[in-house]
Amino acid sequence: MKADSLSGHALQSFEQIRQLHPLTEENAMAIVGDGLHFAVLEGFMDVTDLNVSTICYALNVTGGGYRAWRDRGVLPKPASNIIMQLVEIYAFGYSHFGHRRNFNGWMLEPNLRLGMIPPMSLISDEFGLKELSLTLKRMDALILEV
Repeated sequence: MKADSLSGHALQSFEQIRQLHPLTEENAMAIVGDGLHFAVLEGFMDVTDLNVSTICYALNVTGGGYRAWRDRGVLPKPASNIIMQLVEIYAFGYSHFGHRRNFNGWMLEPNLRLGMIPPMSLISDEFGLKELSLTLKRMDALILEV
């Protein structure tokens, strides 16, 4: 899937998110451009079963701020970058776990590797997103070594 093909429409399926893995920095920058189209965020939410409250948590924005971005049709660049990090995490997770239901459940369960906190609690800041990404990559490396 080409990076520029995502900017004008929503992610329509689980396969499209899986095709984003591995998402290169260059591809992410091309997708984000001047801000991610809101339709892409809505499509991502549909595929991942994330709700508005979770997205607001991840973006550190109130419901009013979310609605303002929705009305404008484009996310600000910092919010776009966070969403692209989430897309990469979900693409990797779906690829690693093989089924979105398995990964979505893993995101909600306390995790020993993360100090018994649910991975979902890490999505609200850059450090947490990086830690979540590293944890998934470590898990993947362990499975590949077996």
